[in-house]
Amino acid sequence: MRSLESQLTAAPPVTRAFLEELPGKSLLGPSVSSALVRYDVGAFSEAMASALDLPLPSVLRQTAVSRKSDYTAGRYCARVAMSRFSDEAGRPYAVPPGPAEAAPHWPRGLVGSISHARGRAVSLIASASQFRSIGVDIDRVMEPEQARKIEAEICPTELHALPRVPAIRALHVTAIFSAKESLFKCLYPLVNQMFWFDAASVVISRDLSGNLLGFRATLTCDLPPFSKGWTVRGRLRCEEGYVLSAIALP
Repeated sequence: MRSLESQLTAAPPVTRAFLEELPGKSLLGPSVSSALVRYDVGAFSEAMASALDLPLPSVLRQTAVSRKSDYTAGRYCARVAMSRFSDEAGRPYAVPPGPAEAAPHWPRGLVGSISHARGRAVSLIASASQFRSIGVDIDRVMEPEQARKIEAEICPTELHALPRVPAIRALHVTAIFSAKESLFKCLYPLVNQMFWFDAASVVISRDLSGNLLGFRATLTCDLPPFSKGWTVRGRLRCEEGYVLSAIALP
């Protein structure tokens, strides 16, 4: 499988204008492969998706350009992240088709997760022999007014601990939202049932400079095989106005 750089170099100029690789280490360490891109919704076309060998599902053909570009960028990240792995015959994995609104059905032997948000997409992929499941999420940091309107829904058990300064409070609401999204993506394949923001409480950790480091999520209800009180730790990072979160279950 060619690298992201070589694939974009070989693609038509209009395709290169759509996607741009962003450097950075995986939130979850070297055993988890990652890919992060910046993409321009205004530069997208269906021909571009075909040029990238990522044809759109029929259900997306009549949808907004933003949904089509989100799908293409997310699946592209998954393909790049998968490129360091190969199957038992030594062949590179291909991103399998899957529902447009859900993660792909990952090939046997791999676990993974995809997220996209307003011009950014990310994917994490790892060996199923090392991890049961992975969840990743990326979100644009909310404006204070937006955070204020939804914080009671997103953070019902965390409201008392939110900072008072509006901009810092908005960052924390975004981080809690993202952490809970990662938790959902990680646990859903294992519990096979829907759950909402009140199913877990999240505690954010920061360094001495106030930078996001990670979080601890604790279930507030039973989600078999996980019981109320079960706890998992995840990683957080904020850069260029976006919050990234990730969880991996060994």
